[in-house]
Amino acid sequence: MKRDWLPRPPPHHLLEACGLPAIQDQLHEEFKSVGERLLRRCKENGRLRKGDRVLDIDCRGGRFAQVLLDEPIASYVGISSNPEIVDWYAREVTRRDPRFQFLLSDVVETRSDVRSPFPDDSFDFVMADSVFKNVPPKVAASYLREISRVLAPGGRVVLDLYFAIGTTYLEPGFSFFNPKDFTRMVEEAGLRLEMTDIPFTGRAENWVVLTEGGAPEAPTTHTTKGG
Repeated sequence: MKRDWLPRPPPHHLLEACGLPAIQDQLHEEFKSVGERLLRRCKENGRLRKGDRVLDIDCRGGRFAQVLLDEPIASYVGISSNPEIVDWYAREVTRRDPRFQFLLSDVVETRSDVRSPFPDDSFDFVMADSVFKNVPPKVAASYLREISRVLAPGGRVVLDLYFAIGTTYLEPGFSFFNPKDFTRMVEEAGLRLEMTDIPFTGRAENWVVLTEGGAPEAPTTHTTKGG
């Protein structure tokens, strides 16, 4: 497997990817395990396909990128706000597999106008892992509009977020969306939210699939607890 040549990322990259300082001696195994769970979710529920052009909005230390090395995707672009992560993956991965590119993001999460350098219809599959759990509603709406712009016809988006029982609200570092509010934001961006289960509320991750607006595909959204 191509992953066999991937060196172990530095500990502080693993910590950013996993966010579990209490198990530092197990971070590398957790890093690999989380990546495998993401890939399984994307194949089963997000319909990741052969030949997809993949955008990873917050590549979280490369935990999704590492499991895609052995997948028959066309290309991958990972965005990170951490220049050390971008440099490390460019050096260790891109030079060995040019399908994989890593870019430094200049997005400020408190800014309500998100822009990317990509042309319209650039990607078939978008991963937004732990993006919408941490941005306020105005920023989330801007992300959705930009995702809609760069998503090619037939494209899919996989993201996780926290749902609120009542109104949308913020806590320091966390966002909780009323399902109806979030559905409206998705539709206003020209996308469709696929969700067939009653959502979990509070700090339980809800994984959903977005597709282009219009006629829905077969409902395959997966809602689950855990990362």
